[in-house]
Amino acid sequence: LEKLKADIAATVKRAGMDVELDLVSDLSVRTIPPPAVEWWDLPLVGPDGTYDIFDFESEIADEHITNLVQHPVPIQPPAELGPPPPKPLMLTKRERKKLRRQRRLEAQREKQAKIRLGLLPPEQPKVKISNLMRVLGTEAVQDPTRVEAAVRAQARARQLKHERHNAENKLTKEQRRERTRLRLLENTHVVVQSAVFRVRDLSRPQHRFKVDINATQLQLTGVVLEHAGCNLVVVEGGNKGVNRYKKLMLRRIDWSEASAAGDDGAVAAATAAGPLEKKPNSCVVVWEGKIKRRLFQGFR
Repeated sequence: LEKLKADIAATVKRAGMDVELDLVSDLSVRTIPPPAVEWWDLPLVGPDGTYDIFDFESEIADEHITNLVQHPVPIQPPAELGPPPPKPLMLTKRERKKLRRQRRLEAQREKQAKIRLGLLPPEQPKVKISNLMRVLGTEAVQDPTRVEAAVRAQARARQLKHERHNAENKLTKEQRRERTRLRLLENTHVVVQSAVFRVRDLSRPQHRFKVDINATQLQLTGVVLEHAGCNLVVVEGGNKGVNRYKKLMLRRIDWSEASAAGDDGAVAAATAAGPLEKKPNSCVVVWEGKIKRRLFQGFR
């Protein structure tokens, strides 16, 4: 950088221009720093407060919590996503069976050719109790006891070979977990999908567990913000993982199930001062879109 500045200064001096050019200074690439407190947090933090001295455990007045959402300015992705991959050709059940039959026939022909060339030993006939007389013929008539014992031994050997093959190819618990993780792993270097959910009541332990464990299994990052009557769940990750998490939050979880602690409190209040009207619990999508990069390291 210093050498570049010296070369530019020498070129300007030879040209007779006695002005100082600072084309690569820090001022030319300096951006406006973000404010100490965002404008939407001013009612909560105060005009003279900062995020460092703000006490998150302090009580917040309900009038500061509204249903308004600050939508950020859309930012163009740093790179083009490119055309979508071509969709595979959809085949009917009859066409799939035909292709499978052709592949198996071709493999059988190759095996027969190797047997004729002597590369593979000839196959023994697959004898079972049901086709014993048809395959062996007169041999089975001469000594049926010995033939039946040999056939049962062959069937047992085939069964053991099948079980041994399955045991060798069976994945361990760690390998199955790694395979599931790789299936859910998505490329989020270009663009990240994000979604924000609002839940009225998140006090039930079963709901909290489902929200947490599913985000971890789907390789999502984010945060859960808890407040009485308004809980926010922010997730970010791949498109497939966010869509699955969206189905979980909007369809699979029954939010109408009230928590046990909430039921006991409601019963006590109803006994003391008559029945109370409680709003039904629900979950809605506040915002969803694409962001440039991940903003959270994990899900908490």
